[in-house]
Amino acid sequence: MQKMAQKIFSHINSLIKSILVTAILGLNLHAQSLPSQITGDTTLTLANSPYMADVSITVDAGANLTVDAGVEIFFASSVTMTVEGNCK
Repeated sequence: MQKMAQKIFSHINSLIKSILVTAILGLNLHAQSLPSQITGDTTLTLANSPYMADVSITVDAGANLTVDAGVEIFFASSVTMTVEGNCK
């Protein structure tokens, strides 16, 4: 009986992990990609969230990047953001 319970628990655990991975990957598949260079006034809106930074981003001098409240931005590994202009 104990072996059967362990087997059921293992299957449930695997199922939960699969659901979580699918949810995370699905979220990233629908994310808006950000450009590598922001040269003018740009607003990241909650309606278009989430956003994905696949490459390093530079906000140029004189450019304004506005991030609305609640916006999610996911950064790929080793991706950076350099702000030479303004970010709020």
